[in-house]
Amino acid sequence: AAYSYARGGYAWYMFNGFQTLTVALTAVCVFLALYDVDFDLVPIKKVFSFISKNTFEMYLFSYLWDNLFYSVLGLGAKLPLALMVVLVFICSLASAALVGVVIKPVSKGIIGVLNKKIS
Repeated sequence: AAYSYARGGYAWYMFNGFQTLTVALTAVCVFLALYDVDFDLVPIKKVFSFISKNTFEMYLFSYLWDNLFYSVLGLGAKLPLALMVVLVFICSLASAALVGVVIKPVSKGIIGVLNKKIS
Protein backbone atom coordinates (compact mmCIF):
# COMPACT_ATOMS: atom_id res chain seq x y z
CA ALA A 1 0.00 0.00 0.00
CA ALA A 2 2.84 2.39 0.80
CA TYR A 3 4.43 1.65 -2.56
CA SER A 4 1.27 2.41 -4.51
CA TYR A 5 0.64 5.53 -2.39
CA ALA A 6 4.15 6.81 -3.18
CA ARG A 7 3.53 6.28 -6.89
CA GLY A 8 0.41 8.44 -6.69
CA GLY A 9 -2.24 5.89 -7.54
CA TYR A 10 -3.67 2.57 -6.56
CA ALA A 11 -1.79 -0.27 -8.21
CA TRP A 12 -3.74 -3.47 -8.79
CA TYR A 13 -1.32 -6.34 -8.45
CA MET A 14 -1.08 -9.68 -6.66
CA PHE A 15 -0.80 -8.45 -3.06
CA ASN A 16 -2.75 -5.21 -3.35
CA GLY A 17 -6.38 -6.02 -4.03
CA PHE A 18 -9.50 -6.63 -1.99
CA GLN A 19 -9.54 -10.38 -2.70
CA THR A 20 -5.88 -11.14 -1.93
CA LEU A 21 -4.14 -13.36 0.56
CA THR A 22 -2.88 -10.40 2.61
CA VAL A 23 -6.43 -9.12 3.12
CA ALA A 24 -7.62 -12.59 4.14
CA LEU A 25 -4.73 -12.99 6.60
CA THR A 26 -5.39 -9.55 8.08
CA ALA A 27 -9.07 -10.41 8.56
CA VAL A 28 -8.16 -13.69 10.26
CA CYS A 29 -5.69 -11.91 12.57
CA VAL A 30 -8.25 -9.28 13.57
CA PHE A 31 -10.88 -11.98 14.16
CA LEU A 32 -8.51 -14.03 16.32
CA ALA A 33 -7.43 -10.95 18.27
CA LEU A 34 -11.05 -10.14 19.16
CA TYR A 35 -12.38 -13.71 19.42
CA ASP A 36 -12.35 -14.30 23.18
CA VAL A 37 -12.23 -10.74 24.45
CA ASP A 38 -14.68 -10.13 27.29
CA PHE A 39 -15.91 -6.59 27.74
CA ASP A 40 -17.10 -5.67 31.21
CA LEU A 41 -18.87 -2.48 30.20
CA VAL A 42 -22.46 -3.02 29.05
CA PRO A 43 -22.45 -0.14 26.49
CA ILE A 44 -19.41 -1.63 24.74
CA LYS A 45 -21.11 -5.04 24.65
CA LYS A 46 -24.23 -3.50 23.15
CA VAL A 47 -22.28 -1.60 20.48
CA PHE A 48 -20.32 -4.69 19.42
CA SER A 49 -23.47 -6.79 19.50
CA PHE A 50 -25.31 -4.30 17.29
CA ILE A 51 -22.42 -4.15 14.83
CA SER A 52 -22.10 -7.94 14.72
CA LYS A 53 -25.83 -8.39 14.05
CA ASN A 54 -25.65 -5.93 11.13
CA THR A 55 -22.31 -6.98 9.61
CA PHE A 56 -23.73 -8.55 6.44
CA GLU A 57 -25.92 -5.56 5.66
CA MET A 58 -23.01 -3.23 6.39
CA TYR A 59 -20.85 -5.22 3.98
CA LEU A 60 -23.44 -4.85 1.23
CA PHE A 61 -23.98 -1.14 1.87
CA SER A 62 -20.24 -0.41 2.09
CA TYR A 63 -19.88 -1.12 -1.63
CA LEU A 64 -22.60 1.40 -2.43
CA TRP A 65 -21.16 4.06 -0.11
CA ASP A 66 -17.63 3.48 -1.46
CA ASN A 67 -18.85 4.03 -5.01
CA LEU A 68 -20.88 7.07 -4.00
CA PHE A 69 -18.05 8.77 -2.11
CA TYR A 70 -15.19 7.88 -4.47
CA SER A 71 -16.75 7.76 -7.94
CA VAL A 72 -19.82 9.98 -7.83
CA LEU A 73 -18.78 12.67 -5.34
CA GLY A 74 -15.00 12.38 -5.86
CA LEU A 75 -14.22 12.68 -2.15
CA GLY A 76 -11.35 10.16 -2.31
CA ALA A 77 -8.92 12.80 -3.51
CA LYS A 78 -10.21 15.49 -1.14
CA LEU A 79 -10.36 13.65 2.21
CA PRO A 80 -7.77 11.53 4.04
CA LEU A 81 -8.14 7.76 3.74
CA ALA A 82 -8.76 7.27 7.48
CA LEU A 83 -11.63 9.76 7.37
CA MET A 84 -13.10 8.02 4.32
CA VAL A 85 -12.97 4.64 6.08
CA VAL A 86 -14.77 6.06 9.13
CA LEU A 87 -17.31 7.84 6.93
CA VAL A 88 -18.11 4.69 4.92
CA PHE A 89 -18.31 2.65 8.14
CA ILE A 90 -20.74 5.08 9.79
CA CYS A 91 -22.92 5.40 6.68
CA SER A 92 -22.98 1.61 6.23
CA LEU A 93 -23.92 1.11 9.87
CA ALA A 94 -26.69 3.70 9.63
CA SER A 95 -28.01 2.10 6.44
CA ALA A 96 -27.95 -1.35 8.02
CA ALA A 97 -29.81 -0.02 11.06
CA LEU A 98 -32.41 1.53 8.78
CA VAL A 99 -32.87 -1.80 7.03
CA GLY A 100 -33.29 -3.46 10.41
CA VAL A 101 -35.91 -0.96 11.53
CA VAL A 102 -37.92 -0.70 8.30
CA ILE A 103 -37.44 -3.65 6.00
CA LYS A 104 -37.08 -6.57 8.43
CA PRO A 105 -40.48 -6.02 10.13
CA VAL A 106 -42.14 -5.56 6.73
CA SER A 107 -40.61 -8.80 5.45
CA LYS A 108 -41.72 -10.65 8.60
CA GLY A 109 -45.26 -9.37 8.01
CA ILE A 110 -45.22 -10.52 4.40
CA ILE A 111 -43.91 -13.94 5.42
CA GLY A 112 -46.64 -14.17 8.08
CA VAL A 113 -49.33 -13.40 5.51
CA LEU A 114 -47.89 -15.94 3.07
CA ASN A 115 -47.72 -18.59 5.78
CA LYS A 116 -51.42 -18.02 6.62
CA LYS A 117 -52.39 -18.39 2.95
CA ILE A 118 -50.33 -21.56 2.59
CA SER A 119 -51.77 -23.13 5.76
